[in-house]
Amino acid sequence: MPIQFKCQHCQTGLEAGDGLAGKKGACPNCGKEITVPKDDSKPQSEKKKTGKKD
Repeated sequence: MPIQFKCQHCQTGLEAGDGLAGKKGACPNCGKEITVPKDDSKPQSEKKKTGKKD
């Protein structure tokens, strides 16, 4: 399942494969360095959608 996240700089919605978790690269929109988050660091709103409780 792809990891969905936003660029920390320009807030563009991005998606990366699971194998890229923790890797760094350039945002395709603004060109600044970004880090693909680990799959377990989904935003709180995503956790609520899955029904998981913290």
